[in-house]
Amino acid sequence: MSIEQLRTPERKENPKAALYKADAVALLCGGIVPGENDTWVPTGPTHSDGYGMLDGWTRIEAAAELFFHRCTRTIVVSGGIPEKTRRQYPGMDIPPQAPIYKAALLDRIAQVREKGEYKELLGGSPAPIILTEESSDRTKSSISEVLSIALRENWMQLLLLSNYGHATRAFYLADKEIKRRLATATGEESDRLIRLAHRTYAPFDSIREVSSEAVLMDLRGDRPDYLMGRYFSEDHQLALKRLANERSGMEALRKNNYSEVELWVK
Repeated sequence: MSIEQLRTPERKENPKAALYKADAVALLCGGIVPGENDTWVPTGPTHSDGYGMLDGWTRIEAAAELFFHRCTRTIVVSGGIPEKTRRQYPGMDIPPQAPIYKAALLDRIAQVREKGEYKELLGGSPAPIILTEESSDRTKSSISEVLSIALRENWMQLLLLSNYGHATRAFYLADKEIKRRLATATGEESDRLIRLAHRTYAPFDSIREVSSEAVLMDLRGDRPDYLMGRYFSEDHQLALKRLANERSGMEALRKNNYSEVELWVK
């Protein structure tokens, strides 16, 4: 059963949208795979990079929902060409992920407008502002690039959007990167970094992680038995493997011996 079939038809203003208000959303790309006619497309829940489920489409749909519900107008799509993708498809001309995810996101928004869904919410709404970052090759460098953009744009509320498990690791990487930069930052840059890091004292005025699954359940009404159940079911081995890898990465972060190359569960 598809996500499209599982969601409820309700398309009105949702009070839970207030939980996701932000200056910008960073959509962290989740891999691409070869499509038809020499194209590349975002991954779905059946795709894997060898370390577990990817499911970039869920992230795209969640980003669209955040826009539909006026949580943000600005979306940064972050993702270059991962080294693991080069290894997975040797000899192929692999493009950066970000432009592909941006195109898919714009297509999704256009489809909803064409169907007349969220008509009241979208009526008179300006078009989204979608920025792309194409130089990162893994989560750690993606977070670094996104933080640089956030500091440049003076964003104080930034959502890191990814799948369950990965979103938490992305936040911990952001926390470490902020602390690393604070060691040498001065003046206005230091002030901005401190404010982004003040999650404890100002949880809605900082950098936060959100999972695409939570967004779709809260804002679109998707059922949790599929979106979250797959991470805890023996019927979804790719999801279980991904969650095991994310836990391994989190444990390494806590022990300060983190490496995105060496610490994956095979």
